[in-house]
Amino acid sequence: MQQELMSRASAQKRIGACAEYVKNLSRQDKLTWALDLKDKANGCFASNKFDDAARLYNDCLVALDFDGTEEENDEVASKLQLPVCTNLAACLIEMGNYQECVDMCNIALGVDPKAPKALYRRGLAQYRLGNHRQARPDLEAALQAIAAWREARSAEASGSSSSSVENAGSNAKPLKDEATAMADVERRVHHYLLHIRRFMEAERASCKKMFER
Repeated sequence: MQQELMSRASAQKRIGACAEYVKNLSRQDKLTWALDLKDKANGCFASNKFDDAARLYNDCLVALDFDGTEEENDEVASKLQLPVCTNLAACLIEMGNYQECVDMCNIALGVDPKAPKALYRRGLAQYRLGNHRQARPDLEAALQAIAAWREARSAEASGSSSSSVENAGSNAKPLKDEATAMADVERRVHHYLLHIRRFMEAERASCKKMFER
């Protein structure tokens, strides 16, 4: 209990320091600072330093600024709020904080209700909590979102003109990385949906036996 209180106090102090640092920055400088921090957090996550990554992702959220125009607010939401909350949700899963993960995914899905990774991670968190019936719709929605993402990328590729070949080359690696990530999420979703179907079949069989007695 004492350690938990000390941890919370440390987190509050850290967030307070971040808030003090960004309060006089311009909107663009806040966004740049937060995106740099997000990259550091991504590095920590890739190194399995989930606690450190979670702290850095939380720090990023201090820079959220929605006092601009609608276009500026959309930029903050899409470039910062959505990816940071989605990535923080991944940390929370690894740390075993499943209900917090659900809450964080709810924020991400408030920005984009069809975000595949957020749907998958909320479904996974519900699965880990034992809420199989709540997990299944999110996991199925994640599959639909991945299919829609692929269709959109395919349409973009077929609609690009020869004059945009140079730009296409510069975007090739990020798109390839994202396609790989989507394929990984899709594989994981199928895995958990299979487990859920087996669980629900066993549950139905058990109920049937009870009524046959």
